[in-house]
Amino acid sequence: MRARMRQDSAAWAEASVAQQYRVDDLLIDTRTRRVTRGSTDLAVGGLSYELLLVLVRAAPALVSVDALIEHVWQGAVVSPETVIQRVKLLRESLGERSDRPRYIGSLRGRGYRMVAVVTPAAVPQAPQVPSGSPPPPAAGDVDFAARDAMRWRSVRHWMAPALVLVGLIVLVGAAGTWWLFRHRAVPRAASGAVSRQTSEAPNASVAVLSFVNLTGDASKDYLGDGMAEELIDALTQVPGLKVSARTSSFAYKDRRIDIRQIASDLGVGTVLEGSVREAGKRIRITAQLVDGRSGLQFWSQSYDRQFNDLFELQDDLANAIVRTLKTNLRGIHPNPVEFSPPTRDVEAYDLYLQGNALVLRTSPQNLQRAIRYYEEALQRDPMFERALAAIANAHFLSAYVFGHRPGENLEAAEHAAQRARELDSTLPDALEVLAKVALARGQLREAEEFLRQALSLRPDDGVLHVTLGTVFGLSGRLRESLAEEDRAYQLAPVRTAVAINRAIALATLGRDADATRSAQLAEDLGSLGHRDPGSAFVYEEVAIHSQRYLEAAAAVNAELDHAEADQAREAKVLALVYGALSDPGRKAAAMAAYARMYSAARDARGQSAASNIAPCLHSSYAYVMLKEIDVAYRLANRCLDSKASGALIFGPDGHWLWTPELRPFRQDRRFQSFATRLGLMTYWQWSRPPDDCDLKAGSLVCR
Repeated sequence: MRARMRQDSAAWAEASVAQQYRVDDLLIDTRTRRVTRGSTDLAVGGLSYELLLVLVRAAPALVSVDALIEHVWQGAVVSPETVIQRVKLLRESLGERSDRPRYIGSLRGRGYRMVAVVTPAAVPQAPQVPSGSPPPPAAGDVDFAARDAMRWRSVRHWMAPALVLVGLIVLVGAAGTWWLFRHRAVPRAASGAVSRQTSEAPNASVAVLSFVNLTGDASKDYLGDGMAEELIDALTQVPGLKVSARTSSFAYKDRRIDIRQIASDLGVGTVLEGSVREAGKRIRITAQLVDGRSGLQFWSQSYDRQFNDLFELQDDLANAIVRTLKTNLRGIHPNPVEFSPPTRDVEAYDLYLQGNALVLRTSPQNLQRAIRYYEEALQRDPMFERALAAIANAHFLSAYVFGHRPGENLEAAEHAAQRARELDSTLPDALEVLAKVALARGQLREAEEFLRQALSLRPDDGVLHVTLGTVFGLSGRLRESLAEEDRAYQLAPVRTAVAINRAIALATLGRDADATRSAQLAEDLGSLGHRDPGSAFVYEEVAIHSQRYLEAAAAVNAELDHAEADQAREAKVLALVYGALSDPGRKAAAMAAYARMYSAARDARGQSAASNIAPCLHSSYAYVMLKEIDVAYRLANRCLDSKASGALIFGPDGHWLWTPELRPFRQDRRFQSFATRLGLMTYWQWSRPPDDCDLKAGSLVCR
């Protein structure tokens, strides 16, 4: 054991100076989390970056699948298939084929290792424990169990005094190791961050975490989510009890964080956590209430029932929690919770939860599979309004995130959400989807009205504040947009989408350093599970402001779906425009591309109406940077000419219109007419004009 500790200490001392690694033709910079090949940045982020770093630091040792799960997924219950798919994504990012490995080798059934030579490339310095960085694996047979916190890069640390890192790893007792395993810090934005909530949270407040899946089957994760969701809905009925929204508390799923940190983040005095076990047709639930200040458990209960009695179990558990919390309700003595299950059909509910699990792993294929699960649930219970709202959300994501048949999917989303509202006019999930559909179509007044209704029902829902911030951002009310994104961050500080949208708001305002930090925070928090046009917009903007135009082209190109004709055309045009900005001698090629790919003759031949004009608008705005304002307006209006009824107008990068480089476009006399065609003038007359613009007697003037 002591010999092993010496090996670990030596490896740690060596790696403490290795801020960069040379892997064949790749350079990995752990300070900036960049992977480059020559002058080209490779799109390796999130879990893919973590996987690569584990393999690099362990090289040339073989790393088992279990060890990868432990360190990349932080001990979450995921299947080996998840690891296989992540390795596949990493290889694609590196441009490697699995049958001809240049970097990553595999040993069937055992694990993976780096086959390329790994060389530390850093300026030597005195060995010390870098703040926020984990000790790397030692060479040879890596004992990851002795170092189960590989990804400590957080700005704030809540560390147990029992664990002291001073140049080497000191083996602590079993109790200290257990504490560390359960209490892992989460990354925080280093600067530009919003003020956090007070730690003096009221006692009559609770956050319900997703219940841990202890079935041994990762495909059953949805049971823990469902249990927590129903408890949240039940507890919100209790007068005087503050309950964190699921969009806030569910973000802590699979993250080992100190309960006291969670309570502080969410501004609550109590945290409810639990676990789910399943045996045959029986289900066993264990729940415990934990004091948010001390981190000590003060109530625990287990329930063992038939799965068909799941709703009765949820009812019993909710009322037991209320009885326990009565003493904290400041004299209020609530009646028993009237638990109303979302459906009376347990099998329909199970299908609904399985659909939700697929949506969390968002991809075009998973969204279609999720819709089928929801439709099966509706066949069993046609009055299941939550399943209808979930169908609406899946169709919206298909259109907005992936640009997949946007016109058709937006229409289907709106139809399903309206049906859900007919069953329950106050269903926040349906209102949220209707708001997002209206936003995508450029109907910003309708979007804001739907969001205001939803927020009246869920005022502490961080995602609703994110969407309202997007409405403000797309309309040019940038300062209000950032205020909403800051509010969302206060409510859901570890939700990846919240960090991304806050980064978008900051980048649009030209606050590049803060935007970059927020985007990097999103990467640290983990992948969204799908391509991310939002982050692409941030890195594109930041690169433009620094005149790194080829980096801007690479950022946007990495997130476009080249199988979609409109996005493929956008990629080509932007590559040529950014190339011309980098080398003025290439401007003629960029102008020719505009004339060729977006010709008036092409439209006159009776081309079918476009159901997604967001890529076309992005292309048109790019010509402003070439000082071709006339071309930009000509193309932008041609984009609007081609728009189908109900088409997607604003995609995830729709903030482009309000970036600093588009100021000449906004100051042009033609801007009011163009904004009218976009539907923005109607919204401004109803609300207020955009920042740095005045609206008087129907005339818009922007400074």
